[in-house]
Formats: sequence, C-alpha cells, structure tokens
Amino acid sequence: MKLRLYSQLWGYGYEYLQEIAYRAGWRIKYVDDSFSNLTQMLEKGEIDVMMNVSRTPEREKHMLFPSRPQGEERYYIYIDPEGNGKINAEDMQSLQGAVIGCDANSYTEEICRKWAKDNGIELTFKEYTGDKNWNDLKDGTIDGMAAADMSLVHQVVPAFNFGESEFFFAI
Repeated sequence: MKLRLYSQLWGYGYEYLQEIAYRAGWRIKYVDDSFSNLTQMLEKGEIDVMMNVSRTPEREKHMLFPSRPQGEERYYIYIDPEGNGKINAEDMQSLQGAVIGCDANSYTEEICRKWAKDNGIELTFKEYTGDKNWNDLKDGTIDGMAAADMSLVHQVVPAFNFGESEFFFAI
C-alpha cells in the first residue's frame, strides 16, 4: 500500500507515521506544497492524510477527524528579531495599521482577524502561498506574520499570542 500524505519531515507526528508505515508495510510519499493547496488535494482525494489540521465546522464537511487531537498549537504574530517591521513586542498599539502576512484562506487568518477586531486593532492582511512570506518579513515588506508555533523553524520572535487550537490528523 502506498500512503500519500502531507507532513513536516520532523517531530513526533512524523515519527509516529513512520512507525505506523513500518508496522503496516506502507510506503509513504511526502507531498510538499502550501497548506491551502494540500487541503484542496486532500478534499479531492489526491493525498490521503494530513497532519496538523485544525478542526473547523467548514473542514468537517470535507474531511474526517479522529476523536482525539494530535496535539495543541498556539498562534502568534511573529516579528523579525532584527526589527525590520514597525511592530514592537512590548506595545500592542504598534500593531495599528500593520501589514500582517498569513497563509491564504487559513484558519490562522480567521482567528487573527477576530482577535484584532476584539482588541480594536486595524490590520492589513497579505495572503501567501508558500514560504515567500518569511522572506518578506525579513526584508520588511510585511511587519509581522500570523502563524502557529514556528519560531524555531524560521528564526523569528513571537510578539503577540492571538489564540490556540487543537490539531488533528485528517483524512
């Protein structure tokens, strides 16, 4: 059996899937693409499993989720440690009018917009597919990046926490 899935190629979720594949005799083909594209591929049956998917009512219409989560993640507005944007991690008002990058059509964007509205902060969102967003953060094209638990991967600083959610394997 050949199991196709989206996964980071590190961490306990990856190790878990590697062990399942070993015991079940599966060959795994990893697919590298944007989260948005991969969720569409999952819905079309072009890939079989995704890791680290937040469970939302909209996604439950197209995907199946287990009863127990794979883990829990926190969402942050990240800034460049070199200070290339206008956001000061110690001053929430520095977010006013900031340009925030996020994955296109993502749950992260949805909850960041709600958090900003609840806190009276006006943000401009720039949607991305792929990793260009992190380069734009480094060069100051955007002021911050809305994402989940990514500081170790991209060498950025989490400035403001705007939520958390459980995440799941999805089929």
